[in-house]
Amino acid sequence: MLERPASFRRTITAIGTATALAAAAIAPSSVLAQDEMMDEALVRILHGADAPNVDVYVDGAAAVTDLAFGANTGYVSLPGGEYLIQVTPTGAAPEGDNVVVEATVPFEAGTMTTVVATGNLDDGIVPQLVPDTPAPPADMTQVKVGHMSWDAPAVDIAADGGDVIVPGLEFPNVTDYLTIPGGPYDLEVRVAGTTDVALDIDELDLQNGVAYSAYAIGSLANSSLTVVPLVDLDNRPANVRVAHFSPDAPGVDVYANGNFVLAGVPFGTISNYLEVPAGEYQIQVAPQGAGADAAVIDAMLTFGPGTWTTVAAVGDVADIQPLAFKDPAPIPAEGVAKVRAYHASADAPERVDIAPDGAAKKKAVVRKLKFGKASKVLELPAGTVDLDIRQPNKKKVLLDIDPLDLEAGKVYSVFAVTGLEGVTVIANVDAE
Repeated sequence: MLERPASFRRTITAIGTATALAAAAIAPSSVLAQDEMMDEALVRILHGADAPNVDVYVDGAAAVTDLAFGANTGYVSLPGGEYLIQVTPTGAAPEGDNVVVEATVPFEAGTMTTVVATGNLDDGIVPQLVPDTPAPPADMTQVKVGHMSWDAPAVDIAADGGDVIVPGLEFPNVTDYLTIPGGPYDLEVRVAGTTDVALDIDELDLQNGVAYSAYAIGSLANSSLTVVPLVDLDNRPANVRVAHFSPDAPGVDVYANGNFVLAGVPFGTISNYLEVPAGEYQIQVAPQGAGADAAVIDAMLTFGPGTWTTVAAVGDVADIQPLAFKDPAPIPAEGVAKVRAYHASADAPERVDIAPDGAAKKKAVVRKLKFGKASKVLELPAGTVDLDIRQPNKKKVLLDIDPLDLEAGKVYSVFAVTGLEGVTVIANVDAE
């Protein structure tokens, strides 16, 4: 990498949220049209039987291999219709005594189904078909519970040491979805009508906008009884912001799937996070007013549900490129400032350290930060912080950052970027 410590500009620019930025209603390109969705069934398989790893065949073709106890396939999209499902021990052909499950199963278009394998090899493995109908509100979570342990008695699901939430659940039944506030839940499985705890469930952190299933699987007699939580539907939006860090580029327009997202963004600007439906997007960056066909960046990017992403245009126009940083949710903390450093300068060394001004090399707060990556979140006391950017594991200062005034309860992003006069630092308040 090119090292230009002599030309490094010793500045820090506090950039406020860009105003007059237009957000458009856009849909991800990975979302199927309504007619296409109605032609598909979503099916997943959960291995809950007292059996070794298995292979799953659909209409004679291997669909899943080496599925372990407690593992699931995730939802697979199939055209609506009837399918021959066969299950064999891993590596065995779907013929003769190798087949431990064989069933012709209808999957109606537009439906979601979980197939839970229950039982054991001696008494037979039985597939249980569970219809999934998730519809979580944005401000609540949904959860349903299934009793899929064939040799366990009826159970109560209760708060840890507290009241019963689901009474008398018998094999192989599944509750309706319960709509409850999101948050951490500490639950236990009891023998129905008693306080005898059969299984203490690990704490579940249930998110608003998400629907879950929790299945009790395995064998009570063999001490393999366990609870497997699954996500049925994640309706949380993605959170995306855009940063213009190309120093010789004019103001730019940003498009997502051909629609305006941001207009006339000048160098050094960092937008607010915009909520968009999760999915895959064509992101284009073009000179202001030139239209998407003149894009200098044209990239396909995927934003998952509940994720936070910074998309930064970096480098000179001739070598401009997008960097996508996966961000943590910007949640303020009482009594401290949160700071995250981003290496977005192709003109700086590929890796750098960040250390307090004048501190020993072993006192670096960020080590070997790579171009295109961001540091972990630092929790720092409020006040003035004086930092240097250095060569990795050395005291040699590449850029003496102007002091940062940090306030408790605020979240900051600090970007090292290439400016017209060399490497500079741009700080942004993300949340307060």
